[in-house]
Amino acid sequence: MTAVLHVTTSGTQLWLRQGATWAAFDGPSKGPVWVVADLAEEAFHEVPVPRVFGRDRTGFLNRQLTTRFPDTPYKAALPPGTQTGLMNRLAPPRQTLLGLDAAEKVAAAISSVTAPVAGVWSTSMLMAQAASQKRMPPDLFIVLRDAAGLRIVYVKGGAPVISRLVMDAPLPSDQVTEIVRTLRHLENTKVLERTDKPRPIVIIGDSEGFADLLSSEKMQLLALPSGKSKVGTNDWRGVLFDLVVKSPSGQLAPLSARTTFVASRWQRAAFIAGALSFSMAVAFAGSILLTITDDRAALTLKQSNVQRQQTALDNLERQIAAIGVNPDWVHQAVTLDQQEILAAPSLVKHLVMVAELLAKQDNLRLERFDWRVTQPGKASCDGKPVESTVPETAPEPGKAPADMMVELTLQIILPQGLNDRARLQTMTAIASAIGKLDGVTVLMDPAKEIAQATLRGGGAAQGAGEKQAVWCMTLAGPVALPASGKS
Repeated sequence: MTAVLHVTTSGTQLWLRQGATWAAFDGPSKGPVWVVADLAEEAFHEVPVPRVFGRDRTGFLNRQLTTRFPDTPYKAALPPGTQTGLMNRLAPPRQTLLGLDAAEKVAAAISSVTAPVAGVWSTSMLMAQAASQKRMPPDLFIVLRDAAGLRIVYVKGGAPVISRLVMDAPLPSDQVTEIVRTLRHLENTKVLERTDKPRPIVIIGDSEGFADLLSSEKMQLLALPSGKSKVGTNDWRGVLFDLVVKSPSGQLAPLSARTTFVASRWQRAAFIAGALSFSMAVAFAGSILLTITDDRAALTLKQSNVQRQQTALDNLERQIAAIGVNPDWVHQAVTLDQQEILAAPSLVKHLVMVAELLAKQDNLRLERFDWRVTQPGKASCDGKPVESTVPETAPEPGKAPADMMVELTLQIILPQGLNDRARLQTMTAIASAIGKLDGVTVLMDPAKEIAQATLRGGGAAQGAGEKQAVWCMTLAGPVALPASGKS
């Protein structure tokens, strides 16, 4: 049961929501009560706030509330209006304070109900929040027409500035006069600038016949986005009462007046948390049981697979025994095929490699091409053992032996008519191309020998170069072919 206690200058009245409408009720409420005060003692004060945060800001605002409203406990700092800039959003430079000085009337109204009190809200603050919806202009008048009086609130930048309760203006013309009087007061106090532009205004309640009266005073009548501004006189409660039962910010009552309601909410939250924890525990236990069931099923399936594979292995061993061939011989044959035959280097790749090397220089001719497979550390050139940089290592137990190597001997005939310098440059280019191959180890390099003979000043440098244009090298692993074309 949703109940609102409406406190006015003429008395108090309890209202219950029945579906989409509100009806007066004279009995006690069975649920919490939201108190809405519509009294002349409602007042707004805007104060500058230094750039402080957290407890410092809260303490500053509490001191300002005590200074501005020392005689009432019903006071609060309202949410700030729309701000620009990150720092202004984090710590707004100005804050609006609201106080309700009719403390005795509000306390008497609260003591008249036996149900828990959800809080106390002022009509001025509720009207300001109704006017601060996204589709409304930031600066406008909002007016509540009721038989108890005329409530006028002006909102500037989303924050309320002034609130008036006029009791002796029954006719629409008198009420328009009071609205214009409020406007002139704001202009005289420099809150508003004088302008010829129509000022927006919203009327909560019956607004019939107000459009013409307001247009003559350069004021434009707007409708609330909820569409409840042009309804019957008694139906304005659907705007404010529906808003207050949502417990918006701006609650005025101290905690001592709301202890029962706050405790019930905490108790409900504790029950919800306990139920959620119990549900999570049950779900967790259920997930564990499902996991155990799945693990047992997976174990059973694995045991079945192992038994099936063991049966297949036994059948295979019986078939091998029926053939009459020793399995160890088969394993040795497969090992020999993999390590000796399939792992043998490719002669074709080495021929292509040599062709690519010769293509890099003009007028070169291959006189000799010796190719043989050898083991690491067993290299020799022309049948003579030479020192190899590839050590001979024994294979580890259970692993294949080291890769076989290729010993390659090349004798290249250089072009006719080259002088000593050109001959040396050509042989150096050939040696450089050979040295760039992956996995190559050069054992005999005639380019180095002819260079050393030239440095020693030997007279037979050219003849030595012609006889010693023989390279001897070893290649290990796959051969990386150089790019085709001349450099």
